Amino acid sequence: YEFPAEISICFRSKPVSYVNTRHVWGIIMSFGTIAADWSKLDEGFFFGVWKTGPWIGFKLPGNDNIAWIGGGAGNSFNFLVWRHSCFSLNRNTGRFKLVENRNKVWDKTTPEVVGWMSQMNMTADILTLGCLYRTSGTMYMSMYGSVTDGQVFSRTLEDGEMEDITSCNSDLEGDIINWENNDWNLKSPYNTTEMEVFDYKKDVCSRP
Repeated sequence: YEFPAEISICFRSKPVSYVNTRHVWGIIMSFGTIAADWSKLDEGFFFGVWKTGPWIGFKLPGNDNIAWIGGGAGNSFNFLVWRHSCFSLNRNTGRFKLVENRNKVWDKTTPEVVGWMSQMNMTADILTLGCLYRTSGTMYMSMYGSVTDGQVFSRTLEDGEMEDITSCNSDLEGDIINWENNDWNLKSPYNTTEMEVFDYKKDVCSRP
């Protein structure tokens, strides 16, 4: 996959509960390059929502260090409802923007991001929704719940585009990865992942 200077990722998730009583996350996804033995994300970034709020981590190549930036407070996190998320990253400026459920949660430029992402390749070979491969802890992170409609774009989406996607008023499709046109690999360490069938308008996009 292309890993351009500007990238936006949108997806929809329905977390059932927090995972891990110590670190307490509810949502996790990643984009980058996977190790040959599928043991870890070699380089790239991952996004998650912890009890403390949204965070994005940058896995730097050549070591196991992870650089972090926050993406807002963890004041409200609802379970058993669909959460609609879009975020963008800019390699050249360090800008990270996050919109969830039509609301702009974060929009900040962090100069350190430029240095971190300059170490990463301009291509990637994996997008994970609902999990992250790593070498620490249980050797992976996963979420309890459902994910759908993952889209990856080779540009920074406008605020209005993100707002429309995260309010189910747009079906904009990614030009790098498109949910409908990709074969998704259902994979989990304990074979607990399964395909579900939802009515997009009545289930995923219904208002609580």
